[in-house]
Amino acid sequence: MATPALRLPPLPRASAPAPAPAPAPDFDSAIWPGECADLMDRLDVPDLRPFIGALRDDVDQGALRDVFTGFLSPCAGLADFRAYLAVARAHPGDPGLLPALMLRHVRLAPGEALCLGAGVPHAYLSGLGVEIMASSDNVLRCGLTSKHIDRDELLKVVRFSALPTPVLLPRAEGDEHVYPAPVEDFRLSRMALDARARPRPLGPGAPQIVLCTRGEAHLTSAGISLRIGPGHAVYVPARERVTVTGQGTAFRATVALSGDRPDTGGH
Repeated sequence: MATPALRLPPLPRASAPAPAPAPAPDFDSAIWPGECADLMDRLDVPDLRPFIGALRDDVDQGALRDVFTGFLSPCAGLADFRAYLAVARAHPGDPGLLPALMLRHVRLAPGEALCLGAGVPHAYLSGLGVEIMASSDNVLRCGLTSKHIDRDELLKVVRFSALPTPVLLPRAEGDEHVYPAPVEDFRLSRMALDARARPRPLGPGAPQIVLCTRGEAHLTSAGISLRIGPGHAVYVPARERVTVTGQGTAFRATVALSGDRPDTGGH
């Protein structure tokens, strides 16, 4: 079977020394612009509506050129399709590909975060992220994996409801920026480390993990110093008095401390 590819038949070269060879025609079955518009209309994607209208209203060469050019040009709305194509290439034939089309594609800028409740399917496609979750023994897989999928149990817990995009921004608290997750199971904060600043103490009230994502973080406890770089982390037991300095970015994960839980309106 031939590998699928979008291609053009070869054209004669203007620089050929001999009479230019005739173009080599290619014979394929094609759909009409109206049929193409109907197919795109079924996808119900707002970013495709201008293309659908152009194909239905005017099928001359100018309209076809505009639509074809639009498809091949960078478009923020159509980037979602490229993301799903990348997933399909990485997991050919996986049963989770079609359910993945039902999920919202969210792009996070540096510093932004998502807060996802129990029963919300999700997947990480690209980039660097820090994930923290409550202790659990019932994490289920939905697809895009070679591991076992418990379909019946999965269908019992998945939330079949549309959700707003739950993007969170951290709030400044002293030397840290804390992400306001409405749970008591954990607390996640980001620290911008400056070598010129004084060492900052990390409260000894709970166990914690310090993860460096950029630059270096220097931790000192009871006269012992430890330096970590990007991708390295340190576990700090409860009641351990630690200070941190450095130059870069570090994340601090611990349980919710007294007064950390944000007001969630009674939920």
